[in-house]
Amino acid sequence: MIPVLSVIAVIIVLVVAHELGHFLAAKATGMRVEEFAVGFGTKKLTLLTRGGTEYNLRPIPAGGFVRIAGMDPGEESPPDGFNAQSVWKRMLVIFAGPLASFVFAYVLFCSLGMTVGLPLGGPKAEVSNVIAGTPAAEMGLKAGDQIVSIAGKPIRTGEEMMKAIEANPGKRVPVVVNRENNSVTLYGTPRPTEIPDPKGGGKTLTVGKLGFNPSPSLKRVGFVESIEKGTILSYNMVKQLLSVVFSKRIAKEAGGPIAIINATHQAAESGIAHLVILTAGLSLNFAVLNLLPIPVLDGGHILLLLVEVARGRKLSARAQNAALTFGLAVLAVIIVLVLAKDITSLLPMAR
Repeated sequence: MIPVLSVIAVIIVLVVAHELGHFLAAKATGMRVEEFAVGFGTKKLTLLTRGGTEYNLRPIPAGGFVRIAGMDPGEESPPDGFNAQSVWKRMLVIFAGPLASFVFAYVLFCSLGMTVGLPLGGPKAEVSNVIAGTPAAEMGLKAGDQIVSIAGKPIRTGEEMMKAIEANPGKRVPVVVNRENNSVTLYGTPRPTEIPDPKGGGKTLTVGKLGFNPSPSLKRVGFVESIEKGTILSYNMVKQLLSVVFSKRIAKEAGGPIAIINATHQAAESGIAHLVILTAGLSLNFAVLNLLPIPVLDGGHILLLLVEVARGRKLSARAQNAALTFGLAVLAVIIVLVLAKDITSLLPMAR
């Protein structure tokens, strides 16, 4: 798949899955949905109009939205509008978006075993994706490269590949790869990295890291095992994501739009299986991050509704707008910081 098209396709799939949750919940609770749009921008292409809802495509494929009647703060809501409904109905509609993103990811993970295969077993001696700003990126490794030898040592398995890299911290070594049936020799210096000593005792070992993820060994399994493994995979990914979000690691490990585009590009180059796995992972990320209690995000809207429950009456339009403005400011700062990290990570590649 052409890289740019793969990025657009993944964005559209993630947006449609998320917004479909809001849409279905709004319809189920009797609210009037005026528009279901994929993309942003003032111009629109109306595909059809049904049940009082316009289904539109807009020119900027970087998101999408569901426009429900009477949803803006202070807007006079018709009887079938958002603000005219009970707080619990409104909360259900807001929560349905992240829930749909999670369900979509879970269904993808549970179906992987029966289709393209699940990442079970050890890694292959093959590059899945290269992390920007690392020795692997600087030496020119690419997704799909099959590692043939490292420092003159033949490589047959993913385990042998990892051991050979770890055994050469700070040493410039030749890496022979098979790229599109051509033998290519690259030179890189594994970055010295401290890891806990497997023998324990509180000691550490210094090993080499190039900065790429190996391709997983994909294995097809039966229906029951596919659901079982998909459930475990979903649980572990959510657990890992939460551990990063609520720790000091978030500043180091968070990635922004550039990182997502880069990962999607490389996953597309590695094959449909990797692209599906990445899409499922991004959908889970989308679900969890959207529930953060920041006004503008779904979690922030839920927080404001909980405040309304606690007060016993609705927040004024002024208070809602103030909260949304604050949320936008916080989100803008986060976006700038993450984008700065993305751009900084790309700078070493330009040297």
